[in-house]
Amino acid sequence: MRMTKVKCPECEERFDLDVIEYDDNDTVECPECYAALLVRVQEGKVRVVPETEKYEDITIEEE
Repeated sequence: MRMTKVKCPECEERFDLDVIEYDDNDTVECPECYAALLVRVQEGKVRVVPETEKYEDITIEEE
C-alpha cells in the first residue's frame, strides 16, 4: 500500500489515497462531502478532479 494525500476540489478536505489501488480515470468518493471525484495520474503525480471533467476530455467531430 502506497498512500498519498489529495485534496478534494469541492470541499478542500485532504484525504489519503492508495495510489496502487487506483488508476487514471478511476472514480473515488470524498470521505467528507461525498463528491464523486476522478483520479488523474500525470507524470507520476496523482490528483483528484470533479467527475464532470471526465466528459470535458471528449471531443465530438462533426461530419
